[in-house]
Amino acid sequence: MRINKRAITHRPHLLIRSSVSMAILCASLNSLAGVASYQTRNDAIKAAYNKCGSAWTNIGTEQWFKTDEYAKHGLVSMFVCSTGNNTNEFFMFGSTTCLDADGAGRCQPRPDEDDDNCRSPSGGSPKAGNPVLILSGKKVQRETDYQDSQTPSLSLTRLYSSTLGRWIFSFEKHLIYTPALGTVDVYRPDGRVLEYHRSNRTWVDDQPYFKTSNVVENLLPTHLSDGQIGWKLITSDNIQELYNKSGDLVEERNLVTGETTTFTRNAEEVVVTDSKSRSVRYKVDDDRRITEFTSANNLQYKYTYDSNGNLKTVTNPENATVTYHYEDSRFVSALTGITDEKGLRYATWRYDEKGRAISSEHHNEADKVSIDFAHTDDAADPRVTYKNSLGKETTYHFQWVNGSRKVKQVEGHASENCVASNNAYTYDNKGFVDTVTDWEGNITDYDHNERGLEVKRIEAKGTPEERVILTEWHPTLRLPIKITEPDRITEFTYDDDGKLKSKSIQPVAAN
Repeated sequence: MRINKRAITHRPHLLIRSSVSMAILCASLNSLAGVASYQTRNDAIKAAYNKCGSAWTNIGTEQWFKTDEYAKHGLVSMFVCSTGNNTNEFFMFGSTTCLDADGAGRCQPRPDEDDDNCRSPSGGSPKAGNPVLILSGKKVQRETDYQDSQTPSLSLTRLYSSTLGRWIFSFEKHLIYTPALGTVDVYRPDGRVLEYHRSNRTWVDDQPYFKTSNVVENLLPTHLSDGQIGWKLITSDNIQELYNKSGDLVEERNLVTGETTTFTRNAEEVVVTDSKSRSVRYKVDDDRRITEFTSANNLQYKYTYDSNGNLKTVTNPENATVTYHYEDSRFVSALTGITDEKGLRYATWRYDEKGRAISSEHHNEADKVSIDFAHTDDAADPRVTYKNSLGKETTYHFQWVNGSRKVKQVEGHASENCVASNNAYTYDNKGFVDTVTDWEGNITDYDHNERGLEVKRIEAKGTPEERVILTEWHPTLRLPIKITEPDRITEFTYDDDGKLKSKSIQPVAAN
């Protein structure tokens, strides 16, 4: 199949909609750059289709478009390979070679398909399907409604969490200060609630609800520009957030780039303005739910909710609507499906009696996976078993560390096409990853400081290829000041606001 690639900017592993009118938008999917490959055809489909909407086109035979389930609905996945001589090459999912796209060019080999199918989701919080957190059965869904090409903080994204039973928008950041208890709760757009209590005139981070990582954010009282006492939060990605005494977010500042975003509220809407005086705005209802969003280039998005308060529909600037389903009468806020702008039900989830997602699938049961929680309460060996779309089973053995489930061993069971394989994790007393043993038996050893920052990493530990990396950190900001590697020493300096002033690299002679 020959693919129309007019006006498309190369991005690694994008799914391309080649409609000229939307080419620039599709080419802006830079958040997907650098991904080795999509796990499934539908991952690629969804990534581009949600971004590019309903106007997408491809070139193919008439019969193919009539019979292929995805093609006939305008859903076709492909990979963009590496470029050569300013040309792109593409290959379809399931192919082992690249199609020749207008002559010269090179295609980076795709990872071996069988090996990918034998791999199991891993990491401290593995995900499966579309996606579900394997250890807890928590269903999460991330959507990007508007991606600002100049200022990321003006973009609008959403996260669904079955634990919370609702969607959270990226602008939903606020805090609640309770003087009588001496506590501050900071609500994050990823579903976490950071809890702080006062101790010796400082604010200490408690174990947060729904915490997904062990990164520690710093909270400090501060004076705002209008003279009021407010709060300053420095996040793990070096964003400084300022909140007023009411707990509303009033300013974000990137401590690395110096870019600032301000939030202005009135009776009807919130206006978000970047350092270039570009603004987006959104309206909320009486329950503080976003009902309308207008982008910096005046594109409008609308949101409706059902009688249970669930996000029901999202209508984009082209007047195309996505519908969300909540069909489990036991859990009225559990997301059970998504119907796209063309009326195609492309995603479905099911839950057990405890509200845990136990299956995930796409249209016509494509990419169906299941999760078995029968042994999660086993005192001697708590575990969860996951089955992928090809029937391969993987068991995740876990332990409780500081109130959170942590994977200690991933056991990939042998099957007709896959050999048995394992990887393993250990943790320190703070819950930070201590060692990771990968599928090939290689060990990486980590040390973290009290702030949760990595200070030492030993790669390929105990082998001739062992490497030690040491990192020293800024005393208050999450910025490295010195990184020592076997072959080099890199040093950084910053101004008082955390903006990079200098960077030097000094080679280290080999022993």
